[in-house]
Amino acid sequence: MKAKGLFNGILFILCCLPARAQYYQHSTPISGRGDALRTWADRPREGVEMHFDLDPVGRQADGGVAVRLPGALNGRRMTFMLDTGASANVISPAFADSLHLKPLADSVLVEGTGITTGRMVVADSIELGNLTLRYVPFCVVDITTGRPAYDRYLHHLKAILGRPLLEILGKTTIDFQHRTLTAPGRPKKKQKRTRRSNLSITDNVLMLTVNDSIRLIPDFGATHSSLDSLYFAAHRDDILSTARADTVHYAGFGGIVTAVEYTLTDFPVKIDRKTLVLPSITVNPSSYESRLGMDFFSRQRRIIFDLRRWRLQVH
Repeated sequence: MKAKGLFNGILFILCCLPARAQYYQHSTPISGRGDALRTWADRPREGVEMHFDLDPVGRQADGGVAVRLPGALNGRRMTFMLDTGASANVISPAFADSLHLKPLADSVLVEGTGITTGRMVVADSIELGNLTLRYVPFCVVDITTGRPAYDRYLHHLKAILGRPLLEILGKTTIDFQHRTLTAPGRPKKKQKRTRRSNLSITDNVLMLTVNDSIRLIPDFGATHSSLDSLYFAAHRDDILSTARADTVHYAGFGGIVTAVEYTLTDFPVKIDRKTLVLPSITVNPSSYESRLGMDFFSRQRRIIFDLRRWRLQVH
């Protein structure tokens, strides 16, 4: 589920406070006005820490999991899904209306399994562990497909925190062994990409380079990893002769998509200087995006998203 093109610039100011550091990072235009919304983070100097749950999602037979962060939105206790592949925060219309979130823009385009429209609203506050965010924008999107057989698997998509959370934290450590998400208390200044950088932003989507040349989305919102049409074109003969073909259905923002996929087994994934083996990965000849999903990340002890040095590390 990718919401593209919603955030343009990144603005960062650090204010000296006695006990907590407060800064804003996103500048979001407000429809019909000349100013912009700024998201502030109120974080303890000793560091940010929050606990998460690893909950099953989708069909039980598929074994999909998602990172779920307990917290509060405008004082109401709720659970957020962490989606590192989403370029914006997302909330369902029912949640947005029940919380009386303030409108920002009447219409925005959102890309998921298809392209749909949504509207922008703002939450006064979000609490996650010892972190408080203020003036947090959300894209309101109708997540349902109108088909109960699919909609019953989409309950975890009611409130989503996307890449903006990672950008605010700067360097985020996600510990799957202890189920904690931590970040330094004082964010460091963003640095230029270096030869050891493996993260970048393309068309407002966070991209990861693996195996020295394959670019894909490090996507906590995807239960399973997949490769796109470019990979299929480059390895067509090998895939057709060795991989298993299946017809699959995807449900998400924008509706339902049916596609033919090919499954590869024991696929090596090289990140930085470490090579790990993914038991299986699918190749979708009709897709234009490759993703590294939760079937990969949840097998690791720790994942570090460092958006100051533009590096993703696996431990």
